[in-house]
Amino acid sequence: MLILKIYSSLIEAELAQQFLADHGIESTISVDNIGGMNPAMNFSAGVKVLVDENDLAKAQELLQLG
Repeated sequence: MLILKIYSSLIEAELAQQFLADHGIESTISVDNIGGMNPAMNFSAGVKVLVDENDLAKAQELLQLG
């Protein structure tokens, strides 16, 4: 899995993940906020949306990152 984009909030990352799923791309979210106990860590560490390397180009195109 490769990092597609790093968001500052879990909500933004989840919206991107759902958008990708709606277009047939599976993704996962990686966040280090102590199991949700410290959401402020999202701003410093970010919330990563990860996709399979085979889907990276299409996902970048869908989210207009490239």
